[in-house]
Amino acid sequence: MAAILTTKANSNLERAMTDDVKTALHDTLRRAREANLSKLEGLSEYDLRRPMTPTGSVPCAFSLS
Repeated sequence: MAAILTTKANSNLERAMTDDVKTALHDTLRRAREANLSKLEGLSEYDLRRPMTPTGSVPCAFSLS
């Protein structure tokens, strides 16, 4: 019986840790997206959509959700 309780407690702990990691990742990604969007503010429509890197990436593509 103790082994079952320990396994259940470990499962709950792992789930809580996973939820914490997911929350931390989501928060980090949200902050990064907000930072990117703030840097794009004020650019013209043309500048948002023109290629800015040798690979042809465009600034607005980095902040799409």
